[in-house]
Amino acid sequence: MPKALNSLLAGGWRDLLSLTWIRHGPDSKLWHDYLGAVDSLVLFTKDPDSEINLPELLRTIQDGLSSISSSHLPSAQIRDELRQFLEREVIVTQVESRELLALLVQLGVDYAQGTAIEKPGMLDSLV
Repeated sequence: MPKALNSLLAGGWRDLLSLTWIRHGPDSKLWHDYLGAVDSLVLFTKDPDSEINLPELLRTIQDGLSSISSSHLPSAQIRDELRQFLEREVIVTQVESRELLALLVQLGVDYAQGTAIEKPGMLDSLV
């Protein structure tokens, strides 16, 4: 599961789904909107070429995150991770030094490979 989807679920979305089910029921539009956001992210994970309405998806996620208070991750961080994930991930090759690797992390690059790294990997797990 991509980090962005993990962050969303751990950042309170699971709780939001539970509360929405209890308060509004399984037939409510809100329940379908919030569950549909997760479904869209899972679909995008399986098929990055799938057509999703990115502005609508981000609006639904923003509305949901705004309606809950989470002590896990800040909403802005979750939104940024999702935006980065949905806008395609960036891979840089020929990374030959730790200094370059550190710079790529600062620039927000997702994946890197080269002699400074054995195989492609998520940058946040390498630094």
